Amino acid sequence: MNSLIVSHCYKNAAKKTDNPNNKNFTAECTFCPNRTISGNITNSSNFLKHIQEQHPKQFKEFEKLKSQVGSRKRKNDDPLDAEDAKQAKRLRQSSLQFNSAASSGVLCQSDFDSALCSMIVTDMMPLATVDRQGFMAFCEKVAPRCVLMSRRSLGRRISKLYTEEKQNLISEFQNARWLSATADAWSSHKRAFMGVTVHYVDPVNFEMKSTVLGVRRFKHAHTGEAIAKILLSMLNEFGIRSKVLNIVTDNAANMTKAFKVAIAASEVNEERTVTVPDNDTDLEEALSIRDDDDDDEREVVNVFDGLSGSAADDVDDVETLPPHKACGNHTLNLLASSDSLNARDDKAYKRSYDRAMAKVQALSNAVSRSPKMNDIVEEITGTTFMNPTSTRWSSDFSAVERVVAVGLQKVKRCQIALKQEQMTDADMQFLVAYAKVMKPIVLAMNVLQGEKTTYLGTLIPTIMGVKSKLDQSTDRLVSPLVSALSAGIDRRFQAVLSDKEHLIASVLHPNFKLHFLPEDARLNIKRTVVAYVQHVADEICDTDSHSGDYAGQQMPTAAPLDKEEDLYSFMTLPDHAAGGSISEEVEEFLQSKARGIQSLTDYPSVANAFVKANSTLPSSAAVERLFSTAGLILSPRRCRMTDQLFDRVVFLKCRSR
Repeated sequence: MNSLIVSHCYKNAAKKTDNPNNKNFTAECTFCPNRTISGNITNSSNFLKHIQEQHPKQFKEFEKLKSQVGSRKRKNDDPLDAEDAKQAKRLRQSSLQFNSAASSGVLCQSDFDSALCSMIVTDMMPLATVDRQGFMAFCEKVAPRCVLMSRRSLGRRISKLYTEEKQNLISEFQNARWLSATADAWSSHKRAFMGVTVHYVDPVNFEMKSTVLGVRRFKHAHTGEAIAKILLSMLNEFGIRSKVLNIVTDNAANMTKAFKVAIAASEVNEERTVTVPDNDTDLEEALSIRDDDDDDEREVVNVFDGLSGSAADDVDDVETLPPHKACGNHTLNLLASSDSLNARDDKAYKRSYDRAMAKVQALSNAVSRSPKMNDIVEEITGTTFMNPTSTRWSSDFSAVERVVAVGLQKVKRCQIALKQEQMTDADMQFLVAYAKVMKPIVLAMNVLQGEKTTYLGTLIPTIMGVKSKLDQSTDRLVSPLVSALSAGIDRRFQAVLSDKEHLIASVLHPNFKLHFLPEDARLNIKRTVVAYVQHVADEICDTDSHSGDYAGQQMPTAAPLDKEEDLYSFMTLPDHAAGGSISEEVEEFLQSKARGIQSLTDYPSVANAFVKANSTLPSSAAVERLFSTAGLILSPRRCRMTDQLFDRVVFLKCRSR
């Protein structure tokens, strides 16, 4: 910077060489024409020293000009030379602009408030952040013209944003024909909550869409009746009770009972009453409750209930939950954690299992309890051993898999360093065989806990795939384990493997169709699928005839074509299936070799049936992920957050993804 100033003040006396990479230069003093001084573009100390010693008056003028450079704009009548201008541009810091849309670069108050609210919700920060000195000083530096809102004002703005987002979600639900939900109870910091997520298949790209309804405070005993009340209250609040086909939960007894009780409408309305917000949060006024369950609203009826002659309960003063579906992941977890222990009835297996697993557990305990021992293990193996948890069986498998991956020799070195009993070759052989048998169950759990591309129809083929892998096992070391797991699958999944809803959902999936079924069962299931597709087509026509729409509006279509060229033209006719076209379409779909999900666009009626049959997830992993987010928000330092504000912050955080 000094060389630039000197060159500018003394009329560019510095003469640079022709080589741009050479930063050395020689300068001729304006006041001493016969005197030349050598220097460097980044270090002009020789030149400055000469001016200071030989020309003190001019040096004072230089210092005065130097103090003014940078605090005022350069004038056009005294420009820098081209190379010095480029250097100054690189040294000058770029200006900070908050709003790219504004040419002036000034952030307006409304944009600042909106960005602040979004940051607090997205990053799960406490509302008290706006009252902290460091954050206040930061905002004053970067946005001095904006006024930082108070914590109470931030709470009101979050409540307003929640109201807007809730209305958007209700509008989104109105465009979906069929929905499903997952539900579970969760407790943290001496408070219990009921979480609910909602899912449906996008009819355009056939991707599973997921959203959150809320995390509501759940007080007192968690009985089946109490669970039914709070779930009905949340479904009715969003106006989706009649659209939800199934609710997926775990296999707990109180959850199962909740779907068998009938709740009076007056009791459900009591649960839906909105409490007046307290002064601490200063939230907006109580929301008005919408009642979308009109008496004349058409109730979605399961095809098999209609074929069997049974009708849904239409008593006005009694409400029941939609049908219940057990979580496939929870059932697999029981299979691996409980049923697998039945193999210990075999004495030889029990002896091998207990000896090997005890050594795995000892390694896990050592590294989890002592940082010193963990450092020793990391130096030997380059990694560490995993500590299983009681809530997730897959962590047990991960602990065994890590020991197998490390290898017998390094495991022995670790055990010697930790002064533990060494693992033998027989122990390692057992662990390798054990991991090989249990790995298909872990893979199945990973598949079923997906959201975007996992559907109800995935469950049966996945379970059958696990059973097939078990049947292929020939290792005598783990034959009792294979038998125990096979028996557990037959017992726990017997109802699922023969359930018509699950079978139809699997057949309608392009990746499975009829291929997973035995030859003698395919004809009967195909007839059931044709009847189901016909029922869905009739249901859509009947619904759209009242609303003035038709199902083809939800399908991806091109520009209007002639009737002979338009593959979807039959969908506009109420009697489009009368001539047997549904049966032909289903047959063509089943014979097609295409396995991609987008191939459904070639079969409009099958696609509509797929959207309905597969709108349910095979597991409740989605609501457990919701609780993971909720746990980050309801941290130990934020336990004073009100139940209502907590619900709204979780809702907005999940909706912002």
